[in-house]
Amino acid sequence: YLLADRTFRESWEVQRRGAFGVSEMTARAFPAGLIVEILCRHNHDMAAAVDEIFQTLQATGFRYFDFPDMPPDADDLGLLLRLFPYSRQQASHRDILHTPLRWLGENVRQSGEIPVWFTRQTGFDDSDGQSVALWGQTCVTVEANLLLGLLDYDATGHQALIEKSACSILE
Repeated sequence: YLLADRTFRESWEVQRRGAFGVSEMTARAFPAGLIVEILCRHNHDMAAAVDEIFQTLQATGFRYFDFPDMPPDADDLGLLLRLFPYSRQQASHRDILHTPLRWLGENVRQSGEIPVWFTRQTGFDDSDGQSVALWGQTCVTVEANLLLGLLDYDATGHQALIEKSACSILE
C-alpha cells in the first residue's frame, strides 16, 4: 500500500493556519522521505525517489517547508544522510550534502548538542543585529536521527562529532 502512490501525497504535512504571513505551507520531501527510507530498508528500489528528495531539499535550501523565511534544519539533513546509502548518484549527492554538513559543523553547540534549526552561516544568525527566535530549537529525536544518518554516511569521518553529540544526548 505504501507504493500505491509514489508521490506519497498523503504523507505531506500541510499547515493551514499559516505562518510568516503565508496562509498555507506544505512540507513534501521530509514526510515522503521517511516512507522512502522505510521502503529502502526493506529492499525496494527507490533510487528515483531518493534522487527526487535530494533534488527537492537542495532546491528548497534544505528547509522542512518550501519557505525561504525559515532556516534549514537538522531533520532534513539527517534524512538525506540516511537515504545516501540507497542513492545511485552518490557523487552528485555527496556534493549536495556539502553545504548542510558545513552548516551542521557551524551550528553544533560546545556541549555537542545539535540544534533543530541551522542559523549560523545560513543568513539566519544575528550577525545583522536582528535575532531570530525559533520554536522547537531542541529535539533529541532530531539529534538521534541525524547521528544515525552520520553513522550511515561516514562514521569514521564524523566520529568526533558523533561521540560528542551522543554524550550530550545521554547526559
